[in-house]
This record gives sequence, structure tokens and C-alpha cells, in this order.
Amino acid sequence: MRAPFPKLLTALCVVVLACSGGEITGPVQQSNNDNLPASVVISMPASPDIGVGASVPLSITVKNGTGQLITLPVTWSSSDATIASVSQSGVVTALRIGTAVIGGTVGGKTAAVTINVRPVVSRVTVNMRATLIVGDSATASFAALDASGAAMAGRTVIW
Repeated sequence: MRAPFPKLLTALCVVVLACSGGEITGPVQQSNNDNLPASVVISMPASPDIGVGASVPLSITVKNGTGQLITLPVTWSSSDATIASVSQSGVVTALRIGTAVIGGTVGGKTAAVTINVRPVVSRVTVNMRATLIVGDSATASFAALDASGAAMAGRTVIW
């Protein structure tokens, strides 16, 4: 005679399935927000003014809701890539005079910095109209010139 155990086990499974609506689930898992960005901040370069042709690296800090630093992929962008371009590693290159906003987006959160591309002083000329002998003084003037030889107004000099 065979034991009724297999039939009892089958009947028990049918009852459990019937009471659960046919679904058997495991423990409920909590969502993990540790890798969701809550804040994104771009570090400013030493100066927001960059000379044409220069490059500066930017870095981005991403924190989750508990304030812990997290590492996630960053998508970099420029409001005008003809003025300042940005690589996917965050290096900004100044291409022509103007202003561009550089943004970094992580998990739907974006931070931005404004970069001003300025002309670079290529050379300086000093003018003095005097023949001096020991003990004399004279007034000198200067001109800051860009790469095309155009005078650049608003530049200061330290004598």
C-alpha cells in the first residue's frame, strides 16, 4: 500500500495556489535609491575666462539622497560648440570669442557653468618718445595686441 503523502502534498499545493489567486511571490524587495543622483555640481575652473585655443578640465560631483558621493556616467554638452566644445571626459576647449554654457547631466539631473572665451594677448608693444640720459624720466605707453595685430582695449599692465 502506498503512503498518502504525495496526494496530501499535492492537495496542499492546490489549496495554497487557490488562496493566493494563483500567484506565489517571494519577499518584497525595496527599491535602491543609493545610485540615484540627488545633487550634481560642476567645479568651476580657476577663472571662467579662457583664452582662445586653451583647454580646461571640469569635474562633476554627484551625490545621492543621503549625501554620499556616487559615480555615474556623465553626458557633457555645450550651448554653442562653435565657441567652446566639451569632450565626454569634461575637457572644455575655447574655439572662438564668445560665451557658452557647459552642462553636465547625470541621471536626469543637470548642472552648468558659463565659460567666457576671450582673445589672448599675443604681443605687447611699448612706446616711449624720448631720448634719455641718466637722471631723466619719460612717459611710456603700451598696447596689447591679439594674434591678428588688433589692439585689445581694457588690458592693464604692471610696470
